[in-house]
Amino acid sequence: MKKMVLLMIGILVLIILLWYSDSTEAYSGATHRFLTQEAVNVFKRVTGRNDLTSYYAYVNYLMQGADEEDDRYPIGLGFATRSKNHFLCPINDRGWSNVSEPGSQGLYVNAYEWAIGMPDYSWDMALALYTNGQDWRTLESLGHIAHLVQDVTVPAHTHIDTHSPILADGDDYEQYCKAMTMSDYGMRIYVDWEKISIPDTRTDYPLLKLKELFYEAAWKSYNLNHFQAQRPPSSNGSWKGELSKMYRIEYDIISRRWHIKGIGFLGQDWWECELDPGYYYIENTDLETTIPFVWQGKRGAYHLCEYFAREMLPAAVGYTAAVYKLFFETAEKMIKERGRDRYVAASGNDEFGIGTKARPYKTLGRAIQQSESGATIWVAPGSYSVDDYVYVYRKCRIIGDAVSKPVFTSTEKNGNIFRLAEPGTLVENICFIQKPGQGLTGILVFGANDKNQRVIIKNCEFMGLDSAIRTNRSSLAIESNLIRGCTWGIDFSGYDEETSSTVKANYFSGIGDKDLIVVGPSDRAEITGNTFNVAYDFSNYQAPMPRRLVANYHPTTLNARGNWWL
Repeated sequence: MKKMVLLMIGILVLIILLWYSDSTEAYSGATHRFLTQEAVNVFKRVTGRNDLTSYYAYVNYLMQGADEEDDRYPIGLGFATRSKNHFLCPINDRGWSNVSEPGSQGLYVNAYEWAIGMPDYSWDMALALYTNGQDWRTLESLGHIAHLVQDVTVPAHTHIDTHSPILADGDDYEQYCKAMTMSDYGMRIYVDWEKISIPDTRTDYPLLKLKELFYEAAWKSYNLNHFQAQRPPSSNGSWKGELSKMYRIEYDIISRRWHIKGIGFLGQDWWECELDPGYYYIENTDLETTIPFVWQGKRGAYHLCEYFAREMLPAAVGYTAAVYKLFFETAEKMIKERGRDRYVAASGNDEFGIGTKARPYKTLGRAIQQSESGATIWVAPGSYSVDDYVYVYRKCRIIGDAVSKPVFTSTEKNGNIFRLAEPGTLVENICFIQKPGQGLTGILVFGANDKNQRVIIKNCEFMGLDSAIRTNRSSLAIESNLIRGCTWGIDFSGYDEETSSTVKANYFSGIGDKDLIVVGPSDRAEITGNTFNVAYDFSNYQAPMPRRLVANYHPTTLNARGNWWL
C-alpha cells in the first residue's frame, strides 16, 4: 500500500513538473501590478481625464485583474493555462506552440485574439460592464487586457520562446524585472516615467486600433532582441554584423559549436530567427554573467537585460495607458450612440449586453435600470419569464413588436407581471399570459395619479389571467387591447377625485366574472367604443348595471356611447 501511495505521489510530481515545464508566464505579478498602476498615472497626466481618478479606490481591482491573468486554472477542455495565450509573433500572427518550425501554427490564440475573445474578461465584455455601470468589474476586466499588452513587450513572447517561471529555462529578462520590482509602486531601475507618452488612439474602428496597439508593442519587443549577423562559411571565419559588435563569437572546438561567452551556444542559448534569416535571438541573458554587451564606439555599456528594461518598460506602460484611453473613448462613444433607446431580446445578455439593437439586454428589468427617464425600450418577439414581477419605476415607453408581440409571464403565484408607478409610462404591443391557477394580474398600476400624464396601455393582449389590469389611485388611458379568457377584466378599485381615465376600443371576450369594475366617482371615467361580453346599454345611469359591468358609485355618468355587446 505504501509503495502504491509513493508511486501515485511520484506520478503526480512528474505531471506537475511536465506541466510547469511547458508554462509560459511573462512578467511577475508584482511587475504587472507596478506597470498597471504606473500606466494609470501616465493616463491621468497625459489626458487630463479623471475617469480613473474617480475610480481611484478601485485601482486595486485593475491591478488585481492584471495579476490574475496568469492564474493557472483550466479554460475549457484540458489543462490549458491562460498564460499560453499571451504570445504574439508580429511576423505571422502566431500564438504559442511547442512546435518551433518556420510557418507552424500556434496551438493557442495570440495575445490580441485572447484579449478580444477570452470567455470571461474580453474587451467587449469590459465595455459592456462599463456601459452598464459595473465599475469594479470593468476595471478587473481592463486589468486582464492590460496584462496582455504588457506581455507582448517581452521579447520571449514575440519570438514564441517557451519558458517556465520555476524551471531552469525561465526567461532571464522577466526574472530581471521581477528582481528589480520593489513593490507595486516602485522599481530599482532608472526610467523617467514622467516622459512616457501615449500612442495615438484616434479611430473610428476601436478593435482595429486595439490590434494596432498590440502589434506596435509586439514589433518593438521583437526587434529589440533581433540582432543582425552574418555567419562565416567555416569555423575559421569571423562573424560580421551587429551581433559581432556586441559580443565576441568564437568557435568551440570541443563541442564544435559557435559560442558567446556569458551567453552560451548557438542553437541552444541563441539562435537564428526562424522567419527572419540573418537575424539572431538571444534566449540566455543570464543574470549571473558579468559580461555586458558593448556597442562598438559606445561607452558605458550595461547588461542586456537592463537594456531591454530601459526600452520595454516605458513601452509597456505607454501601451497600457493607450489601452485605457482607447477603452474610455470607445465606451463613451457607445453610450452616446445608444442615446435614449434601449433594446431587449430573449437571446440578449444582461451582464455583457449594452442595450443596443446589436447587443440587447436579456430582461426588461435590466433595461429599465439602465434607462433614463423618458427612454424608449424596444422588446423583441419571444417569451420572457420574470421572477416575481417587472417593476417599472421610471417613466419610459415599453414597446413590443406589433406583428409578433413579446409574451410575458411570471414564475410567482398571486402576483403581478408588471407593476407601474410612474405617470406618463407607455406599455404597447405586449402579451401577458399565465399558467392555469397562478392567479396573476397582467399589469398593476398604483399611485400614478397625474391626470395630465396618464399611464397608457395600448394594443396589448391579456390571456387567461386572474385580472388583466388593476389600478389604484391612478390615471390611465387603456386603448385597443384584447382581453380574453381572464377571470376579471379591468378593475378600477380605489378610483378617486384626483384621477381621470379612459377605456376605449378594447375587446373583452370569455371573461369569467366582470369585464370592468369601477369603484369611486366614476363620472371621471370615459368608457367608449369597447366590445363587452354582455349586450346591455347602460348609457341610462338609472338602469341596473349588467352583471359583467359594475359601477359601485351612483349616480354615474359613465359614457357608454359606442360600446358594443357580445
